[in-house]
Amino acid sequence: MALAESIRGRRKVYLDLRYWLRLRDIASGVLTDPDWQALLDLLRKSVGDGKLLCPIAESTFMELAKQNDPATRAATARVIDELSFGVTLLPVDMRTATEIAHFIHSATEVDLHPVADLVWSKLSYVLGFLYPSLSNIDPQTEFEIQKLFFNKMWTLGLSDIIDTVVDTPDETADAFAELAKNLNEQNRIHAAELKSFEGTYKIEVQGVASHCAPIMADVIADMTRKAGHSAPLHGSQRWDDSVRMSEKFFRAVFTKHEARMALRTMHIQACLHAHIRWNKNRLFEANDFYDFNHAAAALGYCDAFFTERSLADLANRSNMALTKINGCRVTHRVDEAIQILLELTRGT
Repeated sequence: MALAESIRGRRKVYLDLRYWLRLRDIASGVLTDPDWQALLDLLRKSVGDGKLLCPIAESTFMELAKQNDPATRAATARVIDELSFGVTLLPVDMRTATEIAHFIHSATEVDLHPVADLVWSKLSYVLGFLYPSLSNIDPQTEFEIQKLFFNKMWTLGLSDIIDTVVDTPDETADAFAELAKNLNEQNRIHAAELKSFEGTYKIEVQGVASHCAPIMADVIADMTRKAGHSAPLHGSQRWDDSVRMSEKFFRAVFTKHEARMALRTMHIQACLHAHIRWNKNRLFEANDFYDFNHAAAALGYCDAFFTERSLADLANRSNMALTKINGCRVTHRVDEAIQILLELTRGT
């Protein structure tokens, strides 16, 4: 909560990798362009004045890790360290789980922190929280070591960790390419079943519900234990029943506007997938899944989103109303980005 408190007064501006790379080239002198220079200058001044920050999410990190040249990769990381204020959003799965837990608890509790205070972390934990596990020492000593490790990691910037992490093979791109191939094949088979965008959205919600039902079942199990009752064990009949109940709950609750706003990461992802499926002339591509994660992070929790033309057009579509979830303003144009920044920082 201390992190959320420290950034509460700052506007959040999310940049996709295209913007980060262009700003890196301006900062390093590789590119000369008055508009992009003005954008970088305004971002630097606004961050320095405490008016905004440019957080990233795991998709930014994964796309940066795919860059082959260590020198330009490090230069990009340095610009991210400078403009992000060291802040990232939680990975999409953790963010989704946080939204689900908050939504369930809000039905019985009133003294809850806003969910927007619970989704932030530091750049060193952009992929999630990792701790050393040392089974050959006593628990208290292990805990103290873990605290020291956490405190050290909390202070590191992206440029401190990027080259260490990317030394390991990246299988994400291949997995996304295979996923796109499978989805396109399924869309071809079931194309006749898609009668409207809303109907396609409902189909996507069913898939999201199936994926996220175990998360809700875990939340309910934790609440059950805290209430002093026996919770179902994973793999038991009670657990399977709880998962099925959770899946039915999601399918029902996503008809409500309030639920879509509370479970915004699930909703945004379902809308974006539904649009691709409903657009019969559009196939899924591997890069879509990075873009969808960028959009879910930005539209859910940021004040502005600067991205490429196709994703900006998709985010601004009136039939999905995604920009209204958090009042996020979306553009691909650098001149519009500058104007948005001036308006966001005016009077803050």
